[in-house]
Amino acid sequence: NLTVEAKDIQIIGGDGGFTGLFASVVGEDSTGDGGELNINTNTLQMHNRARISAQSRGTGRAGNLDINADSILLNNDTLLTASTRSNKVDHQGRQQATININSQYLILRRSSNIYATATGENVAGDSININSDVIVALENSDISANSANIRGGNNNIITIGVFGTQLKKQ
Repeated sequence: NLTVEAKDIQIIGGDGGFTGLFASVVGEDSTGDGGELNINTNTLQMHNRARISAQSRGTGRAGNLDINADSILLNNDTLLTASTRSNKVDHQGRQQATININSQYLILRRSSNIYATATGENVAGDSININSDVIVALENSDISANSANIRGGNNNIITIGVFGTQLKKQ
């Protein structure tokens, strides 16, 4: 598990690869569980291909991604993601690889995305839960919960206003 508590967090990626925070099991033959990733801050700013990820590419359970911030800015091909290939659930029977976001302002710009993705045989889609006063998604940015071969996950959003994006039919 990884917990980050800071007044302000800024993650700046680059051209040579991905920079960010990761709680991951990356081996496809691995059996261990991925860790939980918890972030508590006033402001979270991500720029230029920065990533925050909770995932499992093996048969173990992926962790969840929980972000609590007054303001979140995702800018220029940044990604918040939780993904799994396993159909396991946690000890309380909850779905794995879920993204939970609590903020006043959530802004996505320039191809920045929030994805919960499930791949593998009979792996149900993971969910995204957002509680934000204002959500802005501009310039080809998206929020999506998907599964490769079974039911996709849910996007549960509580907000006063959504700007720049619209619901898409599946």
